[in-house]
Amino acid sequence: MTSRALSRSLDPLDDETIVGFLLRLACHNGTNPAQIAARMGLMDKAGNAPGVVSPWLIADMDKPRLVRAARATHLTVAEASKLLIAPMGHKYGLVSRRYQPWTSPQQLARPNRWVFIRTSQYCPQCLAGDDDTLERLYGGAWKRAWRLPVVFACSRHQQLLSRTCPKCRTAGQFAPQA
Repeated sequence: MTSRALSRSLDPLDDETIVGFLLRLACHNGTNPAQIAARMGLMDKAGNAPGVVSPWLIADMDKPRLVRAARATHLTVAEASKLLIAPMGHKYGLVSRRYQPWTSPQQLARPNRWVFIRTSQYCPQCLAGDDDTLERLYGGAWKRAWRLPVVFACSRHQQLLSRTCPKCRTAGQFAPQA
């Protein structure tokens, strides 16, 4: 399947997740995140549903899918790879099948239970953005490190990370079970 490249893209922010990048791209292109995800090749058929983005794609994805996502967003494969959690495996533990010695079928079914896959913590001040023009327009980055329970505070703003929206009390970047 060939993905059509977006007419406009953005540079990824430092330590940004693929989900945060997708949200910023949707805002930048005046569309919704599902359309951007489809263009990036992140949608899978799920029964009769038009498509579902697997939350596990924030951790790692196969090379062909990564190449499609990079091409659609005018990124290099290396830049697109930095949006995933798996490259952090050398620093924060094993977060990808390519770094883990799999020993049982149970591990394959639910790898890396300690990674926040369906939700994210966040620093409200980081998300508000800095003095950078693009960050003022589209907000700051959803950081990859916020998906890891070992990271519980923002060292830049010296505050604990939040887990829920202050208005609706929904978990940050909540992704329902597919």
